[in-house]
Amino acid sequence: KDVIHSTLTLYIGDVISRRVYATETYELRGVGTSETRAFVNAFSQLNGKNQKLQKFVDKGAKKVLDYFNKEYPVLIKQAEAASALRSYDEALSYLALVPECCVGYDEVSKVMLSIYSKYVDYESQMLLAQARAAWGASPDEYGAEKALALLAMIDPSASCYGEASKLM
Repeated sequence: KDVIHSTLTLYIGDVISRRVYATETYELRGVGTSETRAFVNAFSQLNGKNQKLQKFVDKGAKKVLDYFNKEYPVLIKQAEAASALRSYDEALSYLALVPECCVGYDEVSKVMLSIYSKYVDYESQMLLAQARAAWGASPDEYGAEKALALLAMIDPSASCYGEASKLM
């Protein structure tokens, strides 16, 4: 028979920001007919009925929610700053961190939609400029084909869609 006696530490945290919300250490012991079976028996102690594990998860979830309830205005400011620099992916990633159950989620959603709209407009303007350049450089079948491929990628909700349709 194999016997396992080990310590396992679990963390609830954010790897990117290196923030830890909760930690808990467990003594694991297991016996089995093989080393693998002993590990399985040791880890089977950590299941949904384990009170210590339930408290750990509840405590971690509460701390995560408390953090976002308090820090969502900071994330909005970071997103707006990134958006002003046309780093739309970065801006949206800040806002996507905020969970739906956060008290500021409605405000975050509005800012997210606004930034996404700016992103769509900016990308569409770039495509329109590229299409105009392609047509201007080669006002023939080849240039038209290249311009059309670029124009086809412009989002219909973009503010420049009317201009793109005219060029098309």
